[in-house]
Amino acid sequence: MNTFFVLLVFGHFAGDYWFQNKKMQLNKSKPGWLGHKWCILHCAIYTATVCLFIKDFYLVTIILVWLTHYPI
Repeated sequence: MNTFFVLLVFGHFAGDYWFQNKKMQLNKSKPGWLGHKWCILHCAIYTATVCLFIKDFYLVTIILVWLTHYPI
């Protein structure tokens, strides 16, 4: 369980800091379609990164990671 948490944290940092460029960071919270487009792209990259780090590609995991990160 401890290893899982460490991998989850590394996946979080990679998705939120290493793979998120400045344009994505600034535009994902804008109103309208532009903001949703950038937020969806960011969440897709974030979800893929977290799932790669924890090595879990079950649909329920992908949906859970996506749904917990999108509102943030």
